[in-house]
Amino acid sequence: MSSTIKNKIVAALAIAAFVFSGSIPAFAQSSKHKSSRKGKQVTAQLTMEPTQPAGWKSPDTAKLYPDTCADRSSEPYVSRYPDIPIIDAHTHAAGKCSTVKSYLRVSEIIKKEYHSDLACWINLDKWVDPITSVDSIVKASDCRMLCSFGDYDVHIYTAREIAQKKKEGYLGCKFWFGPYYRRMTDSTHLIKYIDDPRLATMFKAMEKSGMPMTSLHIADPNGPFSDRGEWCADPVFFWGQIRSLENVVRKYPKLTFVIAHGAWLNNQDAQLDYMRYLLDTYPNLYIDIAATFQYYRLLDRNNLRDFMIRYADRIIYGTDVSDESEGDPEGIAARYARTFRILETADTVKGGGFFSGADVKGLNLPRVVLERIYYKNVLRIYSLSLKDGKLIMEK
Repeated sequence: MSSTIKNKIVAALAIAAFVFSGSIPAFAQSSKHKSSRKGKQVTAQLTMEPTQPAGWKSPDTAKLYPDTCADRSSEPYVSRYPDIPIIDAHTHAAGKCSTVKSYLRVSEIIKKEYHSDLACWINLDKWVDPITSVDSIVKASDCRMLCSFGDYDVHIYTAREIAQKKKEGYLGCKFWFGPYYRRMTDSTHLIKYIDDPRLATMFKAMEKSGMPMTSLHIADPNGPFSDRGEWCADPVFFWGQIRSLENVVRKYPKLTFVIAHGAWLNNQDAQLDYMRYLLDTYPNLYIDIAATFQYYRLLDRNNLRDFMIRYADRIIYGTDVSDESEGDPEGIAARYARTFRILETADTVKGGGFFSGADVKGLNLPRVVLERIYYKNVLRIYSLSLKDGKLIMEK
């Protein structure tokens, strides 16, 4: 056998080994992916041709919803949509009733100063002052806040524990899978990736019970070459985290995954295109936009606006607010208002998003999109209802 033929055989075996191990992203292993939508088989081609959500007629979002709003950056912000309730689905009041009370104060300030209706919150717990009683949080919020249990050290819950959490009134489960070296000092035995086989029994139990994964944190921001950022500067590690996410979303199609911060696929235009692929391929996948507003400067605005309109049924509003509101409710109200202004207007918003940053040009999203992002999606995805300003879990 010639050396040329031997080299070709070795190369072929090497490629096969990479594919078998999952090291090549799933979309590169096959030219087609099938997902169920409305009972039919939908095929997503490698070209990533967009698959329209139900109810959306035209793929040309610029024509469907023209971006014609004037820039009124010099004027004080007052919402044009005071009648749209807003649910912040990514907060960390944790177990502190004083923080919950401060959120109510922030809501009052927002309504008075900006005419927006910050109606309710999802409390995703925290490693400091964790939730010990869902009932106490719900009571302190006047039934305007529901809770998920958060686990930042990745405990593997059993089916019995998950059933008990549901009985206690928890909405869902939040895990944190950012770069493990940011929190884990002894990382030799800890779970670093969401597709770790040790988590399989828990995911199966969650899938069976109908408990969603609420605002699952994956990776951290990875910017363009000239602005990688401090959180997750290594693109290889970043994409390894994204691949692990896709592995579990594919493996558990009946488990609802809401991914925090848009999986951080919003620091480069190509990343946003990859999120298009994920949403087109996996109907059990959703995202929140908490703590992402300051990174919109890194994206082409038309690309981002098209994405928000096209996938309006898959996006929920959030901020990642914690207990800062206890000491500065007016400041937190102003930070909320910046995010509303970015979504609702074409203004250049000074000071960036909720967590500051460079100035951001608003997206001027249409009312029908804002309604979905602000509250309709979170009610539908988590099987909730909003009655007389109270957030209720449906049985």
